[in-house]
Amino acid sequence: MTGSLSQTASPVMTIGHSTRALEFFIRMLKVHEVTIIVDIRTVPRSRHNPQFNKETLPDKLKAAGIHTFITPILIKM
Repeated sequence: MTGSLSQTASPVMTIGHSTRALEFFIRMLKVHEVTIIVDIRTVPRSRHNPQFNKETLPDKLKAAGIHTFITPILIKM
């Protein structure tokens, strides 16, 4: 294996959709050159912002060239 971890690793970023428009959300991802989203929400839907539901969001992101993986992570505190 050549190269150090810092030369080959991609950064991990976090983002929340809040109440932003989907177009703004996608623009933010594009500005920061995000190509993959891992949705870790335990309930991947939004009652007030349905554009962020798991039935809608992956297709919209795919159209923008962003891959989506839905993987709920349960964290016990």
